[in-house]
Amino acid sequence: MPASEPAAQIASIDPTHEQARFWRVSSVTEVELLYAKYVHFSFDKHYHEEYALGVVETGIHAFWYRGGFHTGSPGQIVTYQPGEIHNGQAGSDEIWRYRMFYISADFIRQLCEDHHLPASTTPFLNQTIIEDATTAYWLRRLHQEFEAQSLTLERQVLLNYILTDFLLRYSDTTLPIPAKTHEAKSIQQVIAYIHAHFLDDITLEELAQVAHLSKSYFIRAFRNLIGLSPYSYLVQVRLNEARLLLRQGHPISQVAQDTGFADQSHFTRYFRRALGVTPGQYLQKS
Repeated sequence: MPASEPAAQIASIDPTHEQARFWRVSSVTEVELLYAKYVHFSFDKHYHEEYALGVVETGIHAFWYRGGFHTGSPGQIVTYQPGEIHNGQAGSDEIWRYRMFYISADFIRQLCEDHHLPASTTPFLNQTIIEDATTAYWLRRLHQEFEAQSLTLERQVLLNYILTDFLLRYSDTTLPIPAKTHEAKSIQQVIAYIHAHFLDDITLEELAQVAHLSKSYFIRAFRNLIGLSPYSYLVQVRLNEARLLLRQGHPISQVAQDTGFADQSHFTRYFRRALGVTPGQYLQKS
């Protein structure tokens, strides 16, 4: 079973309109997250040691940064470079709601090293306000996966994939992408490992070590050969086992527990995504 997550820290500024949730997930310690909605609250000037990437959901994200005043609208991405002074406030009377990632510089440097760049590489984010609906969607999706009781592997693979794409598009660092390769023998070893350990909360680090590949390269090689991401494959293995147990008459709640899902609602969410029906609906047809 996945390890339980630490309780989120809730800071309520106004019990009716303004509140912020700031948390870190134990399985991905390189990232801290903020989900906030404000009306009157404003941040003093400050800086972060981490890279900050956020998506505005409602209202206007107004802030001073790099010598100028900026505003982010719903669906736009806001970025801050480590160590750079900025502030923040609502830019209209509407509730300002947004999701923010704080990603350690060491994690970004490791990502660059995985792409065969020097370990000291520190990418510079060259846009402050970004209009990119697809990237904004995936950042919001990733943030929501960190909120939910998603698989560790799912969070790690999505984080790696999305950040690699983001740095390629919006930083001064060019990440060399190796030629496509199947690495068939290494990936088959990973497949065997997943089948043997599907009840465990498998991590990206584990699978990359089994394959003897860097994490970023492993993700690409796995998808090239299998057609799924590593976490999607792990979910499929769990769901196949779950369908067998359901057909054998085991209760849904017990099947969820016995196939490695956090709880029944978590199991149902993945089941419906893959099969288009809930476990209960599946049993009606079995």
